[in-house]
Amino acid sequence: MPSLNATLQQLLPIRRQRLRRAESQLREATQSLAQQEAELGLLRQEKETQQVYYRQQQQDFRQRQQEQALSLDSLQQQRERTQRQIGRLRQQQQQCEHGEALCQQQRQQVTDKRARLRQRQKAVEKLEFILTLNQEPS
Repeated sequence: MPSLNATLQQLLPIRRQRLRRAESQLREATQSLAQQEAELGLLRQEKETQQVYYRQQQQDFRQRQQEQALSLDSLQQQRERTQRQIGRLRQQQQQCEHGEALCQQQRQQVTDKRARLRQRQKAVEKLEFILTLNQEPS
């Protein structure tokens, strides 16, 4: 049994080091996720602001249309502005969707790292238990 105990004594610091490294990586991933979620929140806010602005523009446009007969030129210009606005909204929506996908991926990575960390913690606890059994007088 001394060789098993010696082997366990050698493995325990390695397992602890891996556990600390995994905990550090988990903290970094969690911080990164929080930062990405904050950025995603800002993108959503900006998207909502743009949508409110767009709806106001549409309402203003309808009012102007009712109040006066617009020339073909001004209608075309308004249409172009509206199309540009729609293009910007689509681009922002794509950015939001991309950000959400990144956040989901980050969440999955954090979940996976937590699971690996739990496995390592259990392994360290088992090793410590085995070591305490080997150290108890028979």
